[in-house]
Amino acid sequence: IAGLKRLLKKRIFWVVAIIYGLTSGVYSGWSAVLNIILGKFDISQSEAGWIGFYSTVAGAVGGLLVAWFADRYSGKMRQILIVLFMFSTLMFAWFTVTGMGVLTESASVKKISFYMSSIIGGFFINSTIPVFFEMAVEAAFPISEGIAAVTIMLSNNIFSIIVLFALEIPGIGISWMNWTLVGSCLLSVPVLAV
Repeated sequence: IAGLKRLLKKRIFWVVAIIYGLTSGVYSGWSAVLNIILGKFDISQSEAGWIGFYSTVAGAVGGLLVAWFADRYSGKMRQILIVLFMFSTLMFAWFTVTGMGVLTESASVKKISFYMSSIIGGFFINSTIPVFFEMAVEAAFPISEGIAAVTIMLSNNIFSIIVLFALEIPGIGISWMNWTLVGSCLLSVPVLAV
């Protein structure tokens, strides 16, 4: 309890926790209903599941690579996150405009675009996770690493629950989720830059 009270006073930690929760939580909620999002484009639930699987694997590999890179360039974690979120924004914007039919009307090209943008976007956004955990632990010091980690995971879950509960609003649809994902990644860039 004493550690949590001290944590409440650490502004930098809360910036990290909220950005992590917002981006990862929105992505988690979005991923959970990817089959619904892609269903209107004649992509089966099974195929959407494989897209999610490949995105997760790409993100795990990316997380390992970025963690290694961040260790070599300590003190550059904010810059690393900014670059990752810029690319995440681009990939999820590509996904969103593909769904709108802006780039092509061809079903086969859309399918390839959905695969590529989801997997590459998953690579970039999931690659932020180890950097966020490192930043959270550093910002919370001397408070326990466990408290810092649990707190940012709680932030992730709160944002994910908000996204999923929003789907219960009558008539809200699902296209807003794509824009929310793009917006959450984009919003993190200027917040991290200051």
